[in-house]
Amino acid sequence: MQKLHIISIQKIYLDIIAHQVSEIFKNQVELSAITLQELTMGLISEGDIVLFSKEILEGITNSFIPEGCPLIIADREINIAATTELYKLPKGQQILVINDTVEHAEEAAVSLENIYFEHEYTAYNPMHLIPSDIDWIVTAGEAELVPKGFSNVIDIGPRGLGFKTVLEIANLLGSGHDQIGL
Repeated sequence: MQKLHIISIQKIYLDIIAHQVSEIFKNQVELSAITLQELTMGLISEGDIVLFSKEILEGITNSFIPEGCPLIIADREINIAATTELYKLPKGQQILVINDTVEHAEEAAVSLENIYFEHEYTAYNPMHLIPSDIDWIVTAGEAELVPKGFSNVIDIGPRGLGFKTVLEIANLLGSGHDQIGL
């Protein structure tokens, strides 16, 4: 059985995507979910698949991963089922998107704009002032990062693996659509 190592910086996100992979691929893969801090030499064997939660991990972990291991950078997507409150908003809302990094906020803003294109989305950068015309704040499971004093907050929950990443894993495992839980 093929072994898949998921490596993430944050334990919370690691648990989310490990559960998602486990649910989709069930008994088709041996799963190892570890944080960067738990990574040790010899843990990953030649031919194992490695899934990184973000691109920066590829360089940081290079000496721990044997050459020839297939590497995947996780593509994150919002959980569309958790966005129903956005659907109910009047068109043309100014929405500030907050996530754990500016990069993740930008990714989430683009995802939301692709689904609910009738609103204006701005990714939150803590180095800049919050625009004065913001109607709503949307966060992807990072409500604790919302500055105090804002009551119009929608938490759509953490982003999971995107479909592209699921397909990459399936291809490496030799699984067709009919063999995975999609």
